[in-house]
Amino acid sequence: MQLVLDTHVWLDWLVFDGPQHAPLREWLSGGQEPIILATQAMLTEFERVIGRPQFALSAERIAQCVSVQRARVRRVIDAPDCRLPCSDPDDQCFIDLAVAHAADALLSRDKALLRLARHARRRFGVQVLTPEAFLLTLGAPSRPFSKTQPQSG
Repeated sequence: MQLVLDTHVWLDWLVFDGPQHAPLREWLSGGQEPIILATQAMLTEFERVIGRPQFALSAERIAQCVSVQRARVRRVIDAPDCRLPCSDPDDQCFIDLAVAHAADALLSRDKALLRLARHARRRFGVQVLTPEAFLLTLGAPSRPFSKTQPQSG
């Protein structure tokens, strides 16, 4: 299984420590680890975002999150424009990558990406789903999302 995760989903997995994030963390850390595709620009964005003061993460915690992310992804080159325009230009790279690699799903919390779900599925066979909806397609338990504090560290 090939997935593309947007920055919000990486934050859910590696930074936030709420019980609603446990199903995704458990699935992604379980025995059947999916192939997670990412470009260097996506990895750099995640590192920049988790360093923001609002997360109040120590340098050690940031390094740990970045290390886990980098160990779990298959780095690929930037994807060409898939001709499915995202209203947020910063998020275009996620849908382009998912389409270019025929990913099984793009997991996102971003409204601009989620609005593309119907067109992405119909035109390219790519699912754009929240983590909860994705877990439901697998028959895995899921809990509703609510904002939480970052994991300590």
